Amino acid sequence: MERSDTLLRRSLLVNGVFSISTGLIAFLFADAISEFMSIEALVLRFIGVAVLVFGLAVYWFSRHETIERGFAVFTTVADLA
Repeated sequence: MERSDTLLRRSLLVNGVFSISTGLIAFLFADAISEFMSIEALVLRFIGVAVLVFGLAVYWFSRHETIERGFAVFTTVADLA
């Protein structure tokens, strides 16, 4: 395995784990976070679920034998959004 492939795989893996954690926190603690940020708890729960699903997809694709370049680009763009 090439070094760049290993770096990409590890980066996507960490990204997936971080996104899963963030999504769970946003979903589970939406009430407390909503008071602090003045955002509706329902909106935070929706965002939490979306980030959780994104994180699961990133984690799952990072475990594939080959990582498609398009998915890596999509992940980078989605992280910037």
